Amino acid sequence: MSEIKLKSCPFCGGEPVLKRDRIGIYCVQCTNCKCMTTFQFDFGEGEEVSKRKAADVWNRRVVDESRTDKERNET
Repeated sequence: MSEIKLKSCPFCGGEPVLKRDRIGIYCVQCTNCKCMTTFQFDFGEGEEVSKRKAADVWNRRVVDESRTDKERNET
C-alpha cells in the first residue's frame, strides 16, 4: 500500500502518530496534546485497512483546505 500521510493535529498543530493496540487495530494520536481518534476496525479486515481508516478519520476536516475562500463563500 502507499505511504499513509497524516495532517497535523487540528487542535494544537502537533505531530500525529499511528498507534497499534495489542490485537492489531489502529488509531491516530497527537504526540503533543494526546488527542486521538477511536480505534478503527471491521472484523475480518487486515491491519493495513485499519491504518487507512484511522488516517482517514484523523485527516478529515470540517473546512476543505483545497477550496479557495471564494469557493467556500459560494456554497
